[in-house]
Amino acid sequence: QSTWGAVPQAAVAQSKQLAAYLGAGDIEVNSRRPWFIGLISLVQVLVFGFVIYVLLGTQGKPPSSLKDNPFWGPSQSHLIELGAKYLPKIRDGQWWRFFSPVVLHGGVVHLIINVALQVSTGFVVERQHGAIKTAMLYLLSACGGFLASCVFLPTFVSVGPSGGIYGLHAVLLLDLLQNWRFIDRACSQLMRQCFSLALFLLMGLMPGVDNFMHVGGLLVGSMLAIVICDNVHFGLKRSHTLVMFAMAGLFFYFVGMSYLAYQRVNEKGWCTICQDISCLRISSWCQRNLLGEKAKSAQVNQ
Repeated sequence: QSTWGAVPQAAVAQSKQLAAYLGAGDIEVNSRRPWFIGLISLVQVLVFGFVIYVLLGTQGKPPSSLKDNPFWGPSQSHLIELGAKYLPKIRDGQWWRFFSPVVLHGGVVHLIINVALQVSTGFVVERQHGAIKTAMLYLLSACGGFLASCVFLPTFVSVGPSGGIYGLHAVLLLDLLQNWRFIDRACSQLMRQCFSLALFLLMGLMPGVDNFMHVGGLLVGSMLAIVICDNVHFGLKRSHTLVMFAMAGLFFYFVGMSYLAYQRVNEKGWCTICQDISCLRISSWCQRNLLGEKAKSAQVNQ
């Protein structure tokens, strides 16, 4: 009987590993509706439509030209008025600028690319991990990205949920790498993930978006995924030591970056190389993104 029972025991062990990969309670993964990603995407589209309506309908001002803004959207001064990430304003007490840029976009092109990649990535994450965990990953990764942007590019005007989308990509990448043998066409999925990340890095060279926002979102998303996602652990087993290290990393990241942003960083800018990493020196993009005197004179005090 013991010989006959060897095969079922192996099958049970394999099924337990598969269950660990899926995560607790993920048997009904296909029945989950990704309402959070759908809702945040709808809000972003409506906000952008409202911004364009206000610019054209009430103020009579068209979006910036492609020469000034390759995304075809609001000017940098308008984005500041709307709640973009801009360190001098944050230091004046407007802490909500760590979150408000999530629903803003630099233009039509920026909106289309972001929403398309956000939906394709976010739906997968939310169906597997649920709305609450997805919202935590998305919003905290976005906040972490804006913190990194404040430290390395304090004068840059940044908008968009790219940091949050990078955080969602971090979940899928960790899942893919750690559970490779359980995933169909893993190489193909890895190539798609790398293509998406590379596309965002290219977008980070345009005004209104920066690559430090992407890197910060990826770091926060990776650490947070280890803490809250059941199937993102080495060896398909929840490692409490790994979770503790990830929690410590998150704590030091947010505390350290907040201290640097509020107390140490020169809000007029300090890293020339950082500016070159995040903005191509083409036309007037970089100068406007750094808010020259022309943009400052158009800025409305809040």
